[in-house]
Amino acid sequence: MAALHWLDLLEKEFDKAFVDLDLVLGEIDPEQCDLTYEGRAKMTALSSAFAQLCHKAQTIFQNNAKLEAHILNMRADLCDSKASKVIMEKELHNQLLQLHAVQLQLHSNLGQNVDSEAIKKKLEGEMETFKADSFKQVRLEAELDVMRKENAELRQHILGLQGEVYGARLAAKYLDKELAGR
Repeated sequence: MAALHWLDLLEKEFDKAFVDLDLVLGEIDPEQCDLTYEGRAKMTALSSAFAQLCHKAQTIFQNNAKLEAHILNMRADLCDSKASKVIMEKELHNQLLQLHAVQLQLHSNLGQNVDSEAIKKKLEGEMETFKADSFKQVRLEAELDVMRKENAELRQHILGLQGEVYGARLAAKYLDKELAGR
């Protein structure tokens, strides 16, 4: 936002200098009207170039602000995802230990002597299979969510661009009328 304020100040300074120069050109002797016309033509070209520069700078500043906001959102999402992952891994480990203990207790209640390492390997194999299957599904859902967010952002960007095009068309019509009036 500071950059946009800075840009507004520069535009005001330019406008003031432009008006002052136009007044100075108006004070030139009427016999030298060629000099006045040439000076005003150069001022018009200079004004047009400055306006385009300001427009491009403003667009860059706005895009930069959007990207910074997007980065902040992505960082927050990343932190949330990492925290969820850690919690889920701890919960998974806890559940695995509980399941292992229950299976050992069940086998001991039934009077079976079972190797706990075999049960552990079997559980780990089942967990790996479950992780692989679940990861594919979760990844697709995450990609879908990212695509939806990106789609919404692009729609907003398109609306902004349409507004700029409409504004540029109005400005062009205004300049055409102004030039036709001279």
